[in-house]
Amino acid sequence: MKKLISIFISITLLIAVVVLIAKKPRDLVYNDAYKTLKLCLMSDPLSLDTRKNTDNITGQFALFIYEGLTRNTPKGLELALAKDVNISLDKKEYLFTIRQSCFSDGKLITARDFEDSWKQVLDPSFAAYNPDYLFCIKNARKAYLGECPINDVGIKALDDRTLKVELEYPEEYFLELVATKIFFPMPRSLSEEASSSSQRKKVFVSSGPFVIKKWLRQNKILLKKNPHYWDQESVRIQKIELQIIEDEMTQLSLFEKKHLDWAGSPLSMLPVDSIKRLKQKMQVCSFPTASLYFYSFNTQKYPLNNVNLRKALTLAINRKELIEHVTQGFEVPALALLPSKMHGIHKNYFLDGDIQRANVYLDKALHELKLTRETFPTVVLSYPNIQTRHVLAQAIQQQWLKGLGIKVQLDSKEWQVFLSDMNGRNYQIGALGRGTHHLDPYYYLSLFKESKQKSNKTGWEDPRYIHLLKKAVLALDASQKELMLNEAEELFMSDMPLAPIMYPTNFYIKNSKLKGVYLSDVGSVDFKWAYFE
Repeated sequence: MKKLISIFISITLLIAVVVLIAKKPRDLVYNDAYKTLKLCLMSDPLSLDTRKNTDNITGQFALFIYEGLTRNTPKGLELALAKDVNISLDKKEYLFTIRQSCFSDGKLITARDFEDSWKQVLDPSFAAYNPDYLFCIKNARKAYLGECPINDVGIKALDDRTLKVELEYPEEYFLELVATKIFFPMPRSLSEEASSSSQRKKVFVSSGPFVIKKWLRQNKILLKKNPHYWDQESVRIQKIELQIIEDEMTQLSLFEKKHLDWAGSPLSMLPVDSIKRLKQKMQVCSFPTASLYFYSFNTQKYPLNNVNLRKALTLAINRKELIEHVTQGFEVPALALLPSKMHGIHKNYFLDGDIQRANVYLDKALHELKLTRETFPTVVLSYPNIQTRHVLAQAIQQQWLKGLGIKVQLDSKEWQVFLSDMNGRNYQIGALGRGTHHLDPYYYLSLFKESKQKSNKTGWEDPRYIHLLKKAVLALDASQKELMLNEAEELFMSDMPLAPIMYPTNFYIKNSKLKGVYLSDVGSVDFKWAYFE
């Protein structure tokens, strides 16, 4: 009897081993497949230097490969390349201890890397995108204007591990600020020539969770987990494949065929014609963002240099109709400059689709321009050749024609050509979106402070606006600062250098097994903690 039991147990174990062996290759294939995350971008990133980023795609891409002293995480703002920070009682001096960490090429990340990267931003010939983000640092603005030597700026590497930062005034959001891309330490080997080559074969260096393995322009970018990243235990995805796909229908088709794990905002866009169907199938996910979609007026070009014409065009747009019948998404009509998610006072500055008042402003504009409705010239509306932007432009074109009798020529351009024209102010009216890196309204308002700023495509400037922002940033009382920022927004809206259209809500579809993706309040997406169930 015992012998029979022994034989039975042996046979059972043998069968179990055979089953496990038979299943093992299949399980391995499944696990390997889910170590690769498949995503897409609408276009190639414009630059690997985050201090020169001008578009959302490039900014989103930076989160894969770079990191700053702090990082926004699912738990809130946390220290990243900084291991510790000591803040003086007057909140004007920060002493950062740099974490023992390396770039992806194995070279140590030091306090000197931060000092050099930040100070380079303050060199006007470097042409950084938002150098004013550093102007809260002692003497940073003066150095940028050539009023003091760069060594007088309050950024000092005391040794390899210690970075001392002195501020002009207490900055409530400074730790949030250093989490933004302009404050990332750039590797010394970074070459802008790599951004223009058709097939990128050089070794790319990063400081973040992933590193570029291969980059084929207008085709794909392959990333792999950064073996030198200090927090690599948190990174569970081994590889990322980023396909460059401009067409929204192609993106959706690839997702539905399971060739993509994510489609839609903020890396790309879903086709407008499919939103209703996807919503009905309960496939669309959404999250609100602190951003604004608007039409920028070139205030330095005729006839958009007329404030009453700008007001007429702005008031004649029916945003509710656009959202219900065109975008069919989760957007909110924008009747102000500042997104509602930002801190501070919020108010609407005009009524949506106010055709009657819009025509009053148009009559004033025609009188000032010495034109009639019959002699008013056709204006040109430029936008990137993205389906969502195209159908919106068509709808607003019809609203302006019907409500004001103004004819509009639509000018669709390839993404990078469009950005180049906007940066060079080679346009009349341009379709733009603008997000923020954190929720302080001062930094959003300061994007339009001076006409020479790259972030200010409108060319608008007002000394009163500049004065209000300067007073607000020095205000010690939070309520006083809030009132001054509110007054600045009111002044901006009275001149209407742009037409607010809607506050976007990022909507996307994803693989149901994909978890751990962090969606921030400012509208960015971070795959550092992503994994598959």
